[in-house]
Amino acid sequence: MRVIPVIDVLKGKVVQAIRGERQKYQPLKTVLAPSSEPTEIAQAFQDIFGFNEMYIADLDAIQGLGSNIEVIKKISNCTDLKLIIDAGVNKPRDTIRILEAGAEKVIIATETLDSIKQLEECVKIAGRQKIVGSLDYKEGRILTKSKEIMQFKPVQVAEIFEKTGAGEIIFLELSRVGTLQGLETVILKKVIQTVNIPVLTGGGIDSVREIIDLQNLGIAGVLVATAFHKGKIRPKDIQNLI
Repeated sequence: MRVIPVIDVLKGKVVQAIRGERQKYQPLKTVLAPSSEPTEIAQAFQDIFGFNEMYIADLDAIQGLGSNIEVIKKISNCTDLKLIIDAGVNKPRDTIRILEAGAEKVIIATETLDSIKQLEECVKIAGRQKIVGSLDYKEGRILTKSKEIMQFKPVQVAEIFEKTGAGEIIFLELSRVGTLQGLETVILKKVIQTVNIPVLTGGGIDSVREIIDLQNLGIAGVLVATAFHKGKIRPKDIQNLI
């Protein structure tokens, strides 16, 4: 079971993500580090928990308001973490740019895709093992600006990611991010049953018990942030899972 820590970076600092309401995000307060500096928190995930991979959401890039690519480079240089990066990528050149900055894998998310063709182009340039499709879901609907993608149900989008060549899929429930309320699993079960590539998930995970339940459901990996930062899940709690 892959347990993957998450940091959300905004204007060079790690912020506390809650329900995808980005205008309300504030610098993170965490039990893992004395500040909200991304490199300190990344180092803590590596040294304290023993993680070997980490997910970074570049919120400036996702919103088209800038970039934290230098932060990505610093974390890549000062840790051994394999980085999975969501930087709002929807073009081949940006896919390569993020890989060259130190990413192990690049997220191609429904939130920032304009078309399925863009997904195809990114997979073609980077290869299946470097692309992770993110099915972003919020308040009962797929989060996307693409009219093409809007017409599909979540399971159909998951099938498109698989058919197009993504190496794995994340089902991300943004309305539960940061809430510690746990995941809603009805759609998640359907996605797992439909595709043959690994499915990861995140959004509201609050306990090791829930992680184990998701593993039993067939999930390949979980994204976790708030439960780590608030000390609800400690290193000893997951030592047998990673």
